[in-house]
Amino acid sequence: SESLPDYSDADDLLGHGCRFGDLDACVLRVQLVLDGHVSTTITEAGDAFERACEERHVLDACTSYGRALLRSSDGRDAARARVMLQVSCAHRDADPAACSLLAGLHGDGRGGDRDRTEAARYYSWACDSGVASSCFERGKLLSAGVGVARNDDAAVDMHVRACELGMADGCVASGDLLE
Repeated sequence: SESLPDYSDADDLLGHGCRFGDLDACVLRVQLVLDGHVSTTITEAGDAFERACEERHVLDACTSYGRALLRSSDGRDAARARVMLQVSCAHRDADPAACSLLAGLHGDGRGGDRDRTEAARYYSWACDSGVASSCFERGKLLSAGVGVARNDDAAVDMHVRACELGMADGCVASGDLLE
């Protein structure tokens, strides 16, 4: 059987190159980590992910690092996660689930100021891209008039969309509003 190549030396060298300012090294290290070729974690290669995200706008780096930061227990990490997800979500090819996470950060005030208007905007985009939980959350904002003008008809529509996308809570919420 053919053995797989060992990329650990490449990972080390790319890590050094990235720390010395070579953006191509950062991007290549990110790709090694994301492809699972090395045992280095996203958090361990955080400098490469940050630079690839912020300076090269590598969306996978932004989204993956943002998610990894949200899984950590440090409250400061939510602020960095918000920045990473913002870079990703500003791009037309953004991952809708990442934008839904960003909406939640804005809505909860994690990692920065609470801004439910921004949350509603990101939930709307993610909902339009098929993220059921975003449709549901936007519906909640619309029915409460938080961050957006109260609009029960639009709230029902959002909850129905969540329901149609397979989220049972959306079915219940639309029924409650219609009742």
